Amino acid sequence: MIPPSARAAILRPVTPRDERDAPYFARLVAGLAVERTPEDTLEQVVARCLEVVEAADSASLTLRRARGRLETVGATEEVARRADAAQLEVGEGPCLDSALSREPHLVQDTATDPRWPRWSRAAAALGVRSVVSVQLPAPQSDDPAPRPVGAINLYSTRPGAFDRDDLDLAEVYATHAALALSSARVVDGLEQAVRSRHLIGAAQGMLMQRYDLDLDQSFQVLLRWSSHRNQPLRDLAEAIVERRESLDEA
Repeated sequence: MIPPSARAAILRPVTPRDERDAPYFARLVAGLAVERTPEDTLEQVVARCLEVVEAADSASLTLRRARGRLETVGATEEVARRADAAQLEVGEGPCLDSALSREPHLVQDTATDPRWPRWSRAAAALGVRSVVSVQLPAPQSDDPAPRPVGAINLYSTRPGAFDRDDLDLAEVYATHAALALSSARVVDGLEQAVRSRHLIGAAQGMLMQRYDLDLDQSFQVLLRWSSHRNQPLRDLAEAIVERRESLDEA
């Protein structure tokens, strides 16, 4: 669940709905882009759902994992996580449909909506009456049919809490949120790659000094030991540099 402090930090005075234009979303996403890690960005993406669609009482983010498995990775309230879990348990619901297709879903009242009867009963029992689910789309790529990333889900305890404008706002926000999450993962990956390169270079330097090797020889030794021990090259280099282990100990 999103920590209350993180949620409170972004819940500033609400921008009127008719003023949520391109500059508004640009400012909103700029705030997401300054987060330091993918985990921080994910928390803010979920929390800011409540700023974009103020009729929502809670929100969640469901991501698509390997082999199409869906997982709720963030929620502002426990009821949102439980509403998501009920969809995964019964195998139906607006979140599942939105995560796997581009179709957004608006539920005016779970007590009467006929589309997902088993999930609707479970949601109503949790006190969830209105729902908006929109796809978190894959960022633009050369793939003509990119896999969707997941879905953003907004829940309310009141019937009829959301309208078509809320659905449209959620869709626009989901597009921006997907870009922010993708950017965070890219930046995190680049930072890890730079750190790995530095570790490997430092390990090579230590091996060159310790075993009187040249640059190419030191790298070949690292590769050979990495393969021999079935250990990632970065982990082997870290053991040598940070724990000062010899190749026999690493």
